[in-house]
Amino acid sequence: MGLRIFTEPQQGASYDQLLAVARTTEECGFEGFFRSDHFLKMGSGTGMPAYTDAWTTLAGLARDTRSIRLGTLVTPATFRTVGTFPAVVTEVDHMSQGRVEVGLGAGWYQDEHVAYGIPFPGIGARYDLLEDQLAILHGVWTAPPGSLFERDGLTCNVRIQADPFRPAQKPHPPIILGGGGKGLLRVAAKHGDVLNVISEILDKLATFVDAGAQRVYLQVLDLSDLDHLRLVADEVLPHLPAALGAG
Repeated sequence: MGLRIFTEPQQGASYDQLLAVARTTEECGFEGFFRSDHFLKMGSGTGMPAYTDAWTTLAGLARDTRSIRLGTLVTPATFRTVGTFPAVVTEVDHMSQGRVEVGLGAGWYQDEHVAYGIPFPGIGARYDLLEDQLAILHGVWTAPPGSLFERDGLTCNVRIQADPFRPAQKPHPPIILGGGGKGLLRVAAKHGDVLNVISEILDKLATFVDAGAQRVYLQVLDLSDLDHLRLVADEVLPHLPAALGAG
């Protein structure tokens, strides 16, 4: 079972803070560093010192780390144009030498969309957009050499030359789907590689192992407290083989 660190930088984080957490994650032997993809704080947070863009962050970490997996939990399909998103992911995958994973969801935070003028259609239309995004990613990445990927989708039509979008990972970066409901399960069964479920720590690991889980994401909210990452590395990581044995 792989143990990964998950952060919520929309509550306020600079790139340097995120880099410090990611490097500590790497030094302590965790498998990966993942972050949310939001531009608006939630609850009582201030959003200071900054809001940051998830894929800009991953591009920087791709060059500033060496071994950990990197990704989002999760990028809303409403945030980025579905036709050009493969270019973003493919480039960051090459920048990281094949360490990127793509978390995708239908989007849920309406206030965030309103604040930034991003269209927020009904849930059915958002799942249609998500399905188009997944189909385009898979289609471009798996199209035969020299081919034109074409899709008349639910929300858009695309005609994309596939060869300029070949990722470093083969056949392509893993795609993680996050969210809930029957709509997500339908899309996940058709297009996803991983369905994300976030858990607490040690006392529940065996339960997830019994259910067939292969990795766990640990949510980190205080990005200035690196000691707790080291504590988890010391007190939780050594128990993972035992948890596997319990399964």
